[in-house]
Amino acid sequence: MKPFDIPAPCHEDWNQMRRDGGARHCASCDKHVVDLATLTARQVRGLVALTGGDFCGRQTIRDGALVLLPEPSRPRSPFALRMVVGGAIAASAFGLAACEPAQAAAPDPIHVTQVDPDPAPAPEPTPRPPTLGELPRPDIQMAGGISAPPTIANDTVSFAPQSAKLDKDALALIADIASTINASPWMSSVHIAGHFTHAEHTRPTKDAALALARAEAVRDALVKQGVARERLHVAMKGVGAARSVTFSL
Repeated sequence: MKPFDIPAPCHEDWNQMRRDGGARHCASCDKHVVDLATLTARQVRGLVALTGGDFCGRQTIRDGALVLLPEPSRPRSPFALRMVVGGAIAASAFGLAACEPAQAAAPDPIHVTQVDPDPAPAPEPTPRPPTLGELPRPDIQMAGGISAPPTIANDTVSFAPQSAKLDKDALALIADIASTINASPWMSSVHIAGHFTHAEHTRPTKDAALALARAEAVRDALVKQGVARERLHVAMKGVGAARSVTFSL
């Protein structure tokens, strides 16, 4: 992932900031500062969606790219494993049953000729991993109001006109947001506000119901992704520039 644009780096001492729920708290501006190197790329995408790209963060850059945690590997489904093992056993049993002869034939005599094997090739030496001093020195920057890279700057949870149904793109983004919230204990309270646009305006009660339904749909999808329900609070925000929801922490 490309680094974030930081036009005015912050010069507060990171080591003097108090640790607080997976982030650090800056006493100077009374805000949480997130070390992006403790997140995966999906979680960074979720952080940008949660904050609109307006957050205090610390980024580490090596070889022109952000230093991030690797994405966790997905565990293999136990049902699929049972199917594979069960299928192999069934196929083996079928093969034994099908191949069993009606009458055993006398085995042919076996002639064994001893051949000296070729010597095994010597193993190639394992390359030594670089030491910390041999790695390129990372560039560490810290700032508030970070500007997100263009590839993730416009990620929002959006809806079709007059609808509170989440499509697959919205659900994929919500999965990233949920991963970010679950990895960030300092996000103890996440507010979700639903919006409707001028083009969708019909009458006040219907507009409010649509906006609230959108916020509730996002909350319910986050709960399905493992976010504790008590951390999520929904509200009807009113008319907005897009058919979407906004978050506040």
